[in-house]
Amino acid sequence: MCVSGADMFGKVIDKSNIEEEKGMERFKHIIGSISKENGSMSISKKPCFHCTLIDAKNEAEKLSKVYSDKKFVVLKVEGICSSSNVVWE
Repeated sequence: MCVSGADMFGKVIDKSNIEEEKGMERFKHIIGSISKENGSMSISKKPCFHCTLIDAKNEAEKLSKVYSDKKFVVLKVEGICSSSNVVWE
C-alpha cells in the first residue's frame, strides 16, 4: 500500500517509509469530496497520496459508504508548483 499523509478528515496515516516517498507525490492520486447539498468541493490540507488508481477508487468507495452526504472524486496529481521562483517538479 502506498499511502502517505492524512486522510480527508485529518487522521494521520502512520507509515515507516514516508521519508522514502517524500517529494514523490507527482503522478499519484488524491481524493476530494463534493457536498451533495451545495456542490462545494474540498480537499484535505494533508491529503493521502495513493500510488494506483485502484487504491484511490477503493478508498473513495469506503468514504462514500461512511459519508452519504458527499460524493467523492479521485484526482491525479500531474504536477506540483511552488512559489518563490516558481519551480515545477
